[in-house]
Amino acid sequence: MVKDVEKSLEDVIDCGFKTILTSGQEINVEEGIFNLEKIQKLANSRIEIMPGGGLRSSNIKLLQDKLEPTFYHSSAITDNTEKANPEEVKEIRNFL
Repeated sequence: MVKDVEKSLEDVIDCGFKTILTSGQEINVEEGIFNLEKIQKLANSRIEIMPGGGLRSSNIKLLQDKLEPTFYHSSAITDNTEKANPEEVKEIRNFL
């Protein structure tokens, strides 16, 4: 979380980073979708915005409809084992 998204974005770009992994300042990508859209527009292709945080097969279509990301990040954890669920990985891949 940052106080000033626009300034922080410019600072990260100025530092030479190529990608920002973000949930859009919210607890997950679904709740942060409007901020992700804003950040992506502000970035104007100067840095890759990688949505991540609660990204699942159930919401990846929403991200694809609203954003233009090249990369996605998902832990693919669907239960309390804290291990990636291979079936969830396959389901996410089906959208790519």
